[in-house]
Amino acid sequence: MAAEPVRAAFREATDLVQESTGKVRDAWSALDTALRDLLRRSRRRLGDDAMARAFGTEIEAANATVDELLCRMRPDVEAIVDTLTATADRSVPVLALFDAAIALGDAAEHLAGLSAEMTGRGDLEAWSGAAREGYDQRVRRQIGAADATADEVAAAAGWLSSIGAANTAYVTNVGHLGAELVGMLAEAAVEAVEASPGEVPRLVTRLERIAAFLDSSRERVAGWTRDLQDHFTAARENVPRFGDWPAATA
Repeated sequence: MAAEPVRAAFREATDLVQESTGKVRDAWSALDTALRDLLRRSRRRLGDDAMARAFGTEIEAANATVDELLCRMRPDVEAIVDTLTATADRSVPVLALFDAAIALGDAAEHLAGLSAEMTGRGDLEAWSGAAREGYDQRVRRQIGAADATADEVAAAAGWLSSIGAANTAYVTNVGHLGAELVGMLAEAAVEAVEASPGEVPRLVTRLERIAAFLDSSRERVAGWTRDLQDHFTAARENVPRFGDWPAATA
């Protein structure tokens, strides 16, 4: 697995995570402010408008539901912000991992060409007997050692790249989750700003969809974290000799 394209994908995913972190905060703040303002206008309208009072039961119920949904969603939004922040903070050691994988990959390519140069030099045709056999054995051992070293270094590069790829998958998923949430919150905030006091019931459906998205996000993040940790566990078992592990993004 080539480390360079995976590293580029990781950087792109990390940029998305960092961008989404602030945008989720801002979008949630905008939605919370817009809904609080709408609820104030709706409750004031219920007290002032005879027609609104006639249909007040439905609107009052919707107002209460919006209050409940805001309280329910807030900790889930904060949890996603925390996940985005932690993911961004832990990305730096993973970039160092990619650098090591790229360096090892370059070294493996260099080492792979050494054995081709380990052929006898000089007038070897004049050699015979034990001296020639000893020389040939020595050359074969050197070629075997060079090839084995190249294979081991290439395996180390591939091992590190596979860890990087697992981190990239996790960071990409978290980044897309954050970006999707930003879009949902921003659309709901615009609708809340433009809504009339009597339109609160219509907003409930949209907010319930966001709440359901947040509910499912907890399980999705937990699943991505398990996948990443499972990959780490398997890698430890397969290549235990390659020293300390880099920090995970999850």
